Amino acid sequence: MSRLERRLRRIDLRQLDSLLAGLLALDFIFESSLETDVPHQLVTALWAIPFAGTVAARRRRPGASLVACSVIILLTEPFNSQVFNLDSNFALIPLLLCAYGAGAWLPWRAGLPALAFATALLVADQLIEVYITEGPNSGGLGNGIAFSLIVTSLPW
Repeated sequence: MSRLERRLRRIDLRQLDSLLAGLLALDFIFESSLETDVPHQLVTALWAIPFAGTVAARRRRPGASLVACSVIILLTEPFNSQVFNLDSNFALIPLLLCAYGAGAWLPWRAGLPALAFATALLVADQLIEVYITEGPNSGGLGNGIAFSLIVTSLPW
């Protein structure tokens, strides 16, 4: 075993997830504050913090972190948060990492219900966005549902 391999094995992956969650939260805050075409900058920045925080919990509770990601997205809709309309598309990272964690570390009987519930919440979010709030970048219901299915099931 080489020296580099030994050093890499000593890295605590939970701390690495926490660091990534903090960096994502900072990115969301700065990006929503500095972009001019984000109409609700403060709301987007505030809701991005718990959304990014789900990455820190994904190794301890993979199914719950995936569902929490989707719940946070659904809860932001009445406040017109624009996390998914930020230019960098980093908003996909928490969903992808949490979906991967649920698929990789949970047995099928626990992982599939979490995946189904998270996908249903994302579809509900798309329904609300298309038919009620009509976000500026909503591409229609079909695109929103396809997006929801791809983002949650692709990492599996």
